[in-house]
Amino acid sequence: MLKSVSFINSGGFYGVKLNNLNSLVLKSIQLLNRSSLYNSLIQSICNYQSEFNLKTQTPYEFFENGNRIFSSQFFRRIRRDKLIFGIALAEKVNDNSFQIVSPHKLDFKNLFSIQNDEIFLTFLDGSKRPISEFVIFVNSIFSDSLIIAPEMYYVFDEIEQFEKLQNSLEQKIITLSNLVGIYKLTDPTLLENLGEGAISTVQETFATVKIRPASIVSTEPGTTFDVVTENNALPSYDYVISMLTRICAAVGVPSFLVSGDFERINYAAARSALQDFINNSQQQIKVMVNDFLSQLNEQDYQLVFPFPISVSIADQMSLAKLLLDNELVDKSIVVEKLKLSGLI
Repeated sequence: MLKSVSFINSGGFYGVKLNNLNSLVLKSIQLLNRSSLYNSLIQSICNYQSEFNLKTQTPYEFFENGNRIFSSQFFRRIRRDKLIFGIALAEKVNDNSFQIVSPHKLDFKNLFSIQNDEIFLTFLDGSKRPISEFVIFVNSIFSDSLIIAPEMYYVFDEIEQFEKLQNSLEQKIITLSNLVGIYKLTDPTLLENLGEGAISTVQETFATVKIRPASIVSTEPGTTFDVVTENNALPSYDYVISMLTRICAAVGVPSFLVSGDFERINYAAARSALQDFINNSQQQIKVMVNDFLSQLNEQDYQLVFPFPISVSIADQMSLAKLLLDNELVDKSIVVEKLKLSGLI
């Protein structure tokens, strides 16, 4: 439960990136609407940090827009809202039922207020409701005060720059391809049919027509020259990929999950990266579930995770057999894990 409130102000100690919660949320929503990288990061995190079961089934029901949803869907929505807004909340319909409330309904300019020693949430319609009516999850920047922000606020500028560089690189390739189509091909429309050969044609063309400074070139009478200069300061593919890797490292997500590019990574490296990411994801799940159940004074629970996909199927089966043969775990738990892994 929230016990203290601090506000982010425009001239505070915490620096430019924490200058205003409302502006950070607006930036997060803008990136959500136009950045494929930001959406990929959110998707990857939610995929891995909402996959679990509770060994002891709780008597709770979850709803979204009035429709009942599974507990896994509930925690996935909560995880996503917390990433994007820095806060996620569910209204307590009754002791056992919870309705997801979208944070976009909140007034982030004046999110919290205190009246008679009770903390209230402020909504865009001007209403104020006590936080005791909700189960609340927040991304608190500092442990000693409730200074919240979207989880990836510290790489917003880098993500925005990445999108600009990627777009610039795409425009560079299009421009070069058009130049090749004009100067190299009899029919410029043929360029689109070259496929991967287009890039080699671009490189070949600029290599063959380059004239060094102070060169003397013999030409036919009446020949004219069009000088084309490639700006090497424009971003290269390797630079953009390097920037993508740095952003993913900053938020703790393997870059190949976001880019879908498995050509630059071998199996051992991918497996190692996934193991670290899965371990971190399971820790995040434990925190999220503990936050939820502790606000309901529910302490007796045990999480069940699927076998990590970074472990081969043969290793999973060998581990299951070892556990059962030595009676180290209940058979029902092994069966449940194998079901979650899609092995039975």
